[in-house]
Amino acid sequence: MLERFGRQELWVPPPQIYELNRLKDIASLSALVKEVHQMKGSGRWMPVRKKCADGVAFLLPGDSAYPPQPDWMGSGDMESINETLEEYRRRYPLVRRMEMRGPNEMQFWNTVRSSL
Repeated sequence: MLERFGRQELWVPPPQIYELNRLKDIASLSALVKEVHQMKGSGRWMPVRKKCADGVAFLLPGDSAYPPQPDWMGSGDMESINETLEEYRRRYPLVRRMEMRGPNEMQFWNTVRSSL
């Protein structure tokens, strides 16, 4: 599925493509089961979008730029940042985000240690 997404044969929404990309590095079913048992439950989170000069950053909890009170309903306008995605990313010590430059052109960044 990730390969088809990369070849632009398939589009997957940002939350799902992020999770698929994260799970692809788990080597075996037993490793996955071990990770799931170590999880402390699941929380509700919503990516926070920031419009940059060359694309959109989808910030996730744990990212230094993720707001303490996100707009869960998405009622506000997307904030515009007068920087490129790379410039915006370099400003923060902890990044956990997706950067989208086009419908199937996405990069994943994570310097935050998580249980899965």
